[in-house]
Amino acid sequence: MRTIIMICMLTAVGGTAVVWQSVSTPDRFGTFIQAPQTDVGELIAKPQDYLHKTVSIQGEVRRQCSATGCCFFFIQGENMLRVDLGYAADRAITEKRNHVRVNSCVCGQ
Repeated sequence: MRTIIMICMLTAVGGTAVVWQSVSTPDRFGTFIQAPQTDVGELIAKPQDYLHKTVSIQGEVRRQCSATGCCFFFIQGENMLRVDLGYAADRAITEKRNHVRVNSCVCGQ
């Protein structure tokens, strides 16, 4: 009888660990590289200066795609900078008002 109770307890603990791991959201996607820190306002004002260059930006998420969460937006004054999540979109849940850091290549439209 003790053996059955121990097996049930271990199964419950193991199942809880698996469920916790599968529902917890990671806070980092990919590897951060040493990219020059760039101001969001500067990137919005002069995107051509950063085209095809890797930059690091950080700020507060103000808007996010409500359909799939595939992108979010930094807002600077009247302007917005869209950040596409790409391959991480199905795993990243970025709530509004979260402070995030992004290292990425600036691509053309």
